[in-house]
Amino acid sequence: MMPLNPEEIFAGLITHRKEINAPECHCDYDVKPFRFVIYKPDGETFHFMPCQAIKRAQNDGSIKDFRRTSKNPGLDVCGHCINMWNKKFPGNKLSAETFDFNKFFLQLRYDSQMWDGIDLPPVLDNDEFSPCCLFLYRPVKLQHNVFHFMRCSVVCYEESIGWLRTYRFTDRITGKFEILDKEKRKDKEKPKLILQTLRPCVKCLAEWDSGRGWRGYSSAEDSVKKEIRDSFSLREFASHCRSLETSLPELTELYRLMENNTVWFGASVSNEYPGNWDEISTMYRIAQNYRCEECGLDMRGHEEIAVVHHVNGSHPDVRPENMRVLCKWCHSKQPHHERSVKIDRYEYKLLRKLHSQQGIKMT
Repeated sequence: MMPLNPEEIFAGLITHRKEINAPECHCDYDVKPFRFVIYKPDGETFHFMPCQAIKRAQNDGSIKDFRRTSKNPGLDVCGHCINMWNKKFPGNKLSAETFDFNKFFLQLRYDSQMWDGIDLPPVLDNDEFSPCCLFLYRPVKLQHNVFHFMRCSVVCYEESIGWLRTYRFTDRITGKFEILDKEKRKDKEKPKLILQTLRPCVKCLAEWDSGRGWRGYSSAEDSVKKEIRDSFSLREFASHCRSLETSLPELTELYRLMENNTVWFGASVSNEYPGNWDEISTMYRIAQNYRCEECGLDMRGHEEIAVVHHVNGSHPDVRPENMRVLCKWCHSKQPHHERSVKIDRYEYKLLRKLHSQQGIKMT
């Protein structure tokens, strides 16, 4: 029996992909990269880019009288900013009369050079969000949840195996992360969201500032390292980033990561399988003739040990290129599956027997 073409089989099975088509990044709350405006407390307008009025204030030194905020200051938008934007982006023109503060910043791309040459004023201290840094974390409750504040070696590894698509970004600096708790739930009961305090990733702490580490973490004694990690404050970190004259490469790389990383699930963080997953899984295993795409084991007649693995960890992503038929042994060897995949004694003996009969080594 020749394997069927997965694309042909899936033609009538994955129409729900349109319903779960995701935005360009999966974000916690509303992440607005580089979102802020500046204004004078006694002024009538706010500015969202370095227009001629801002450059004039920079030249005469009055820029020190401005304030910076990531919230709507309740003023009119600057007409010079509108004109400057329309000249720079004629295909996406703005109007002062219809300018929508939140909509504009939700669509705005991060541009590290946008405010070059301008002595930006400090951010208002009561802001709940940080316009200068992002944090990355897994939204599902695990044994050791951490958050990342830079593109460290762990993040790079997660990106290389495709699992970064199961992460979320947030710019909230309250110290609480929105985590999905799947434990202790009744049948058909949806997982609940909890706010949880997470610790920073040790690789981020060590690799920050070109390897010097946050607060000298890299060269510190073990007891001091623990103290640095336990006392890490998101607000303090955001305040430090705001005080920098130029944006560190570590921050810029995290923004680029958010913009370039495409995910296949959107508003829900549950990472649940689609409603017709059983049908999709069965048809895909048939398409691959119940043969393990890792070790080549023929599992026909023993379909219970053939599973469909999601390469990037995103269960709603049912593109054929994101799925692989694996035997349970190979499935248990996939990244992040070491503890989650259980093989009982019967299955283990069956796997050993089939591998031996077919001359395939269990590695």
